[in-house]
Amino acid sequence: AAGMDELARAQADLGRAIGRARSGEDKELANQVRERGEQVATLLSGLLKLNRVHAADNHAFDAPVAELVRALAALDDLIGVVHLVTVEDQVYVNDVRVRTDGRSGAKDLGAELRKHNVGGVSFHRPLSDAQIRKLVSAFASEPHPSSPRAALTQRIVREGLAVVELQGIFRFKTQMDEGE
Repeated sequence: AAGMDELARAQADLGRAIGRARSGEDKELANQVRERGEQVATLLSGLLKLNRVHAADNHAFDAPVAELVRALAALDDLIGVVHLVTVEDQVYVNDVRVRTDGRSGAKDLGAELRKHNVGGVSFHRPLSDAQIRKLVSAFASEPHPSSPRAALTQRIVREGLAVVELQGIFRFKTQMDEGE
């Protein structure tokens, strides 16, 4: 019972920290999430593009995959589950907007994900080098014609990546949507 109390207390502390970051009260945490989130989005986008030229086991992947492993682990330490969400050309990590202005990389992530009808990726735990390579390879596969996200989800689960969850495409709500 003592272990459960400790877990509940840790989860409550984490919830409060995330709440402060979202509200902007904890600017330092929000900035760390923003910086690491930008790094994760840029690296993931770059790896998805690199996979068009090289197989995921190529040495060209070694440095960016190692950086992505570190960045995801650092975000996991800060906030727990990492929700990387793209909305049109913007990127958010756990509701903190990531800078995408002027540079490709993070800005292009949404287009890379949308090929499989994916708008967001949640990492329930940090990934290893081998797991990131499997994820990148899965995204490099030809999208299924009728249900690309479902097929990709099945593949990543088969690859042992059940800690990765794919979300559908997000878009901003417009005033036109309000009347519906």
